[in-house]
Amino acid sequence: MSSPATTERADPIKCTRPVTDRSVEDVLRQKATAVLVDSVNSQTLLYHGDVLHGSYLSLEAIACALKTDDQEVLYHAWVATHKIVNRYQRLKAQHPSIQFNPVTLALNQFFVEIGANEFDASPGPHITYIDPRKHCNAEALVAEAQRRFHLLKQRNLSEEEILISMPATEEALKATRILCKQGDGRINVNLFLVSSLLHAAACAEAGASTITIHVRPILEWFERRQGKRVFSDALEHPGVQSIQSILAYFKTNKIKTRIIGKEFRKASAAIMAEIAVLADFDAVCVSEYQLDRLKWNIARYDPSIDSYPTVVLRSKQARYPPNILDQDDRFMKNLSPESRGMIRDIMSPALERLSEDMDTIEAAIVREVKKQFRATSSPGASPTKNKEQVARRHKSQPQSPERSQKVQPLAGSDP
Repeated sequence: MSSPATTERADPIKCTRPVTDRSVEDVLRQKATAVLVDSVNSQTLLYHGDVLHGSYLSLEAIACALKTDDQEVLYHAWVATHKIVNRYQRLKAQHPSIQFNPVTLALNQFFVEIGANEFDASPGPHITYIDPRKHCNAEALVAEAQRRFHLLKQRNLSEEEILISMPATEEALKATRILCKQGDGRINVNLFLVSSLLHAAACAEAGASTITIHVRPILEWFERRQGKRVFSDALEHPGVQSIQSILAYFKTNKIKTRIIGKEFRKASAAIMAEIAVLADFDAVCVSEYQLDRLKWNIARYDPSIDSYPTVVLRSKQARYPPNILDQDDRFMKNLSPESRGMIRDIMSPALERLSEDMDTIEAAIVREVKKQFRATSSPGASPTKNKEQVARRHKSQPQSPERSQKVQPLAGSDP
């Protein structure tokens, strides 16, 4: 067998160590790493049911589906809007002076409809985003998180199966602290776009049940900083070492917050090796493209955290407990200039893209609300006709098997 170093010279990460004959899927299974997929396609979730442990519903996937007129996603938008418009008209008839924003409620209901459908197709933890445009307003984040949580519970998802996802900004950490202090009504929060060890430690200190590390932007940030894209060994990549330091820190200090790896690069088989290199995550979230290839791509090597001497040393030197958050749950001022710069460099462009995705989703819901108001106010509209439309649309959707009881312990609970 020829070595990857001679067959794929352009790959950022190469392998100079003994090559394993195990697939990436085998490595993840051996390490008990849960697999999630970022997809709105029910057929994908059903087909890969034996591999998946849950779903990760990203705004990018939803926005892309809406832009391409994906019929399954449009169906959920129609159903969500139909429910809210009908409710609006009933309440207006009974209470003409009531104030009611159908777009805001239909938007939230849309995420519930599509999320409940994903959960039926792939039972397990369901990670749902709330509006990232509110990332600077803790009060607004808390209100939307509570609303989404209660709506999903009404669709028979348990508290442990719901993870409310928000960007790991200072206001989001403040919101997390509030949501995690609600006793029996505790809401599990996933903080995403976590970029460094101290950033991750601050999220855990705030009470996050899970955090999500976006791999690609971290690796590329270090590659730009080093002025070097190709590394002879994955263990020498400073981005890999940085991520592994976070994993080692949480393992060494027995921190209950779970860590999800997301946004792995996907250009070639060698890039797929990044998933195997970082298989010590509690869970990995992959794209449909990567999910299809987990079984067929060779892992090449799968070192454990303990095989990184520098990483282990760095994790042990980091202070625990970190005590990073101040009385107002702020943490940025307690970080080094380099750490603050890294967080801003990674988070700012990502938040801009997420805001654009949310704008796309909201625009689709606005169009659907207007369309349904026109339909219900037309002379030919009737409740019977609307019910027939729902039935026709529902028949075109993929049917889910009976829900299993498999729930992977991602929500910060002990395995």
